[in-house]
Amino acid sequence: MSQPIVVRINSMAEGPPLIEVVGTLLGHNIYVGPLVNASAAEDGALINLFGVDPSGATPDQGWRFVDPSLPLDANRNALVIIWITRDHSGPFGSGDLQIGFNRARPGHYYANPIHTHDQSLGPVPHKWVTVYSDDTLVLLFKSHKSPTKTVKQGRSR
Repeated sequence: MSQPIVVRINSMAEGPPLIEVVGTLLGHNIYVGPLVNASAAEDGALINLFGVDPSGATPDQGWRFVDPSLPLDANRNALVIIWITRDHSGPFGSGDLQIGFNRARPGHYYANPIHTHDQSLGPVPHKWVTVYSDDTLVLLFKSHKSPTKTVKQGRSR
């Protein structure tokens, strides 16, 4: 493999994420079933990269983006979780590289990164950030801001 595979996860303000995978020789699958989606609490996906790194050279690891309005030591303050693992027990079970993603819906939070083995990546970014990068994989993430109302103010006389 001469170029790393690029995976872009674009978390939309409403609904499922937009996911783009570039550079997989054997293809990929995006699973959005009940293992990663709970309509009342979260949106998510598992991205299986067929034939990529079944030996496990890329370590299993995870990251969390947090809500900056909550205390750093809050029990639950994470809004987005991204992780890398292997597909040993999921839909295909082949050991291929797998990327997981979950975004909490409003009013829901995941455990604080200090209470997990995941790394905190700070507030949810609204521009592309590199979550992970090596010779095999470049993993990028961004989130759209929630829609807001713009109020025009008129002049009073």
